[in-house]
Amino acid sequence: MGRLLIFDLDGTLYRTESSFLPTMQRVYAEFGVTPPPDREIMGMVGETFDRFLDWLIPQGFKLSKDELAKVIAGYEKTAIRERGELFPEACETLTVLRRRGYILSICTNGDSRYAHTLLEVFGIRHLFDAIMTNEDDRSTKPEMVRALLEEFKPERAFVIGDRYHDVEAGRANRCTVIAAAYGYGKEEEFTGADYRIESLSELPPLLDRIDQRASHTAFIRFYAELNDFLPEGSRKRTIRYSFSGSPAVKDAIEAIGVPHVEVDLVIVAGRSVDFSYRLQDGDRIAVYPVFESLDIRPLVRLQGRPLRDPSFIADVHLGKLTRLLRLLGFDTADAADLDDAGIVGRALSEGRIILTRDRQLLKRRAVTHGYWIRSSDPIEQAREVIRRFDLTGRVRKFTRCPACNGPIVPVEKEEVRGLIPPRTAAWLDRYYRCENCGKLYWEGTHYPRLKRIIDAVLGEEGKA
Repeated sequence: MGRLLIFDLDGTLYRTESSFLPTMQRVYAEFGVTPPPDREIMGMVGETFDRFLDWLIPQGFKLSKDELAKVIAGYEKTAIRERGELFPEACETLTVLRRRGYILSICTNGDSRYAHTLLEVFGIRHLFDAIMTNEDDRSTKPEMVRALLEEFKPERAFVIGDRYHDVEAGRANRCTVIAAAYGYGKEEEFTGADYRIESLSELPPLLDRIDQRASHTAFIRFYAELNDFLPEGSRKRTIRYSFSGSPAVKDAIEAIGVPHVEVDLVIVAGRSVDFSYRLQDGDRIAVYPVFESLDIRPLVRLQGRPLRDPSFIADVHLGKLTRLLRLLGFDTADAADLDDAGIVGRALSEGRIILTRDRQLLKRRAVTHGYWIRSSDPIEQAREVIRRFDLTGRVRKFTRCPACNGPIVPVEKEEVRGLIPPRTAAWLDRYYRCENCGKLYWEGTHYPRLKRIIDAVLGEEGKA
């Protein structure tokens, strides 16, 4: 059904600073809070409103999220009507594209009230067939884009936006991504885009050039657990992948939604290829997951050899898994204070494997070792890691501190007698101490519970 254009709103169609900065200046002034530089405020454009409030409130606001949101909404509605501006030629460009038969839609991290106010104030609501906002029971842009694709089932879809959220959403859904380089994103955020424009007036001629190029098709089949990354309807079947030019097979795999670190073998026309292989029209491609314990030479394995002594870094959402892996004796750092770039940097510098529930993190080009955790249950997550990295024989229970990840070593009772409760000292003789944080451990009343948890993790793998 036609060609679908999916527009971001802030920084793509709307010059957000025209109303957002005056709004925030009034909010800071009303509550006597010292504002940060304008560039920091504008750096939050494109994030969800909830995340913006999480950033804003700790600066000194003594209000709940709902209370502060109402204050901002009131000022912002006035500012949009009095000062708001679209980017130059936005109305003209949208009108031209509509007349040419494109399906126009909005996909924004803003809320419904904000999006509809903007479109109505500038008289362009009628140009759009759909408006997808953060309040539509879909928490991420990839999910919102997927919903638009399911609704319209277009022959081809384009995502136009100025931030990394837009690039990631387009790539995750196999859309052509056009970076709005005139918006608020930094240069590095456009890395995964297929094209870029410096103004909205460049969009119609760019779409004309794209339409004139011959389209090619490759046929790609994913095997085993790689199907976990695919939509229900695409699993365990051959996927038609349309492309122009000669993209690398790695880019095609990630555009479909599979992180490159999950792939270890790609077969094209009966031979194995590396990630740099350039797609050709009619290619039939088989993609296989990582086999840590299987030697598949002489085929071209795409991942480095398994790390001899595996160590991990887990993202902030995997706190329980982090503690479980430490209890099993595995060196597992947490990433509580790190952004995505920081996680990747630490993983590379310390030779760690990234564990995450965030697929987009694993798609970063710099990532060399990583694993996407499928389950939401911590015990099953730990089992996943043990199976995936063939770690059964490496389990060393209760040798790492679950609090800080430091090694736990035996310590003489007399050395710590003054640090333990007298009743405990009267009936226990074995004690352990973390060499890093100094925390003491002994087999007290909590020990049977921890042992049951560990045994539950190892139940399918056998006890080490």
